[in-house]
Amino acid sequence: MNINTSPLKLILKTPLLIMLSSLIWVGCASIQPTTFVAAEDYGELGYSNKKLSDDQYQIIFSGNAKTDSVTAKDYALLHAANLTLSKGFSWFEIIQSDTDVETKEVNRVIPDVSTNPTTTSSCGLLGCTISTASTYQGGTVVSEQVADKINATLVIKMGNGTPANPNKVFDAKQLASNLAS
Repeated sequence: MNINTSPLKLILKTPLLIMLSSLIWVGCASIQPTTFVAAEDYGELGYSNKKLSDDQYQIIFSGNAKTDSVTAKDYALLHAANLTLSKGFSWFEIIQSDTDVETKEVNRVIPDVSTNPTTTSSCGLLGCTISTASTYQGGTVVSEQVADKINATLVIKMGNGTPANPNKVFDAKQLASNLAS
């Protein structure tokens, strides 16, 4: 082993390792809510739809754990409005609506109460310091259910002209304009 180069290599690698681990930590800690984007597959993160008939569709917006339920519902409505307009219809009625939060189990360890705390003091020219140390006897594993994904699902029926019950329908153009802002 070359003594002259090993410490130098270690010194050069250490800042790089610290920087990389910091970037990974910051990247994981800064997860943002799911935005209004098309999902890669039906039910994946983002919006998607499934055709039920010529004028009926099932719409789903799936968001990550950082996406709140109001936003997920608004994005499902926005996609319903955009889809209605793209299919040549002017309004839609919600036949069925559901919001579901999927959870996952997370385990964490909580240290048990410390035993035999010891206190030491030492004095010098600049004053005294008092230190307390505890010994831990293990820990307790706690399981929690945390939000993992939110799904806002709509079944809609699209139409044109005057609806049978105008109080139960959404004007697709107006809704898309309001929610897009």
